[in-house]
Amino acid sequence: EMQDPNKIAVEVSDHESPLIILFGPPASGKTMTLIRLTRYLQSVGYIIAPIKTFRPSVDTNYSDICDNFDAMINSNNAAASTNRVSFMLVEVQNKNGRVLCQILEAPGEHYFKPDEPNKDFPAYVNTIIHSQNRKVWAIMIEPGWKDGTDRRNYVTKITHLKTNMHKTDHVVFIYNKIDKTNYVRNIGDVNKSA
Repeated sequence: EMQDPNKIAVEVSDHESPLIILFGPPASGKTMTLIRLTRYLQSVGYIIAPIKTFRPSVDTNYSDICDNFDAMINSNNAAASTNRVSFMLVEVQNKNGRVLCQILEAPGEHYFKPDEPNKDFPAYVNTIIHSQNRKVWAIMIEPGWKDGTDRRNYVTKITHLKTNMHKTDHVVFIYNKIDKTNYVRNIGDVNKSA
């Protein structure tokens, strides 16, 4: 699987709950978004649980990540754990145990790899794209992406994704790492007009 992502097998067994797909290049903040979102949702009473059936049972790395999910989320150094997460599908439940949605985090190089911008999506990404679940694509963008060619290639990759999306899919752009710009003066003080 490490050499050939087309050998990666995934299974979304819940076809009723919407999928929220964290989409972006490597190191764009997908895993930290999952960690912070999980912490927030847990703090307001939601239950976040890994879906162990997403990867085959022989994938001991995924099983280990699932078993240690809560410890990773609650670690004081959660950022150091992000390099351990290669895949994660979690479900969000309300206080009554009703599944509201599923959140998928997967390797960024399978979505967009700057040194191979025209590489096709691996088969498992196409499985997700063509699943019958309602989908929300959370597309990560960064303010500090200075290489114009990489930025244009990423836009092209997003355009390619859009042509394959189901017409009922939704897209949310996440302007990540905004705190590293001049737009944020202090915590909670954002220059909104800029």
